[in-house]
Amino acid sequence: MVELVLALVLATPNGAVIPASEARRYASDIAAVAQTPEEAALLVTVANHEGSFDRRVETCVVTGDKGRAFSLYQLHRHWFAGDPARLCRSNREATETTLRVLRYLRKRTEGMADMFKAYIGCKENDSRIVKRIVTLGKLMEIARGG
Repeated sequence: MVELVLALVLATPNGAVIPASEARRYASDIAAVAQTPEEAALLVTVANHEGSFDRRVETCVVTGDKGRAFSLYQLHRHWFAGDPARLCRSNREATETTLRVLRYLRKRTEGMADMFKAYIGCKENDSRIVKRIVTLGKLMEIARGG
């Protein structure tokens, strides 16, 4: 699955410009926790749009939402327990936590748009939702071999 996830990472605008070793490391972390190509594509989509596959965001040198969002996935404290520094030290742990959040939201929302809305914490007409859905669609096409 690592090779598939690597192809997904490299297919994103942000993943295409990072060093190959970084792309492979992100792919390895995602492949280790994702159980399906859809879960892998979801994680790649979130990492691309939230953290831009930027190591400074991954390690929390740069945080989002006025210091309230952590890791490559820009997780907020209401999505995890404990010290956010652990997410900044371990991308694998941040990836596992993000997947738990996405699985939770998938069960409790109506479709991908609603899930992304809940993850981002935005209104229904926010353009960020459409951007994520477009990215996810492209990645799912690749994952299906298209």
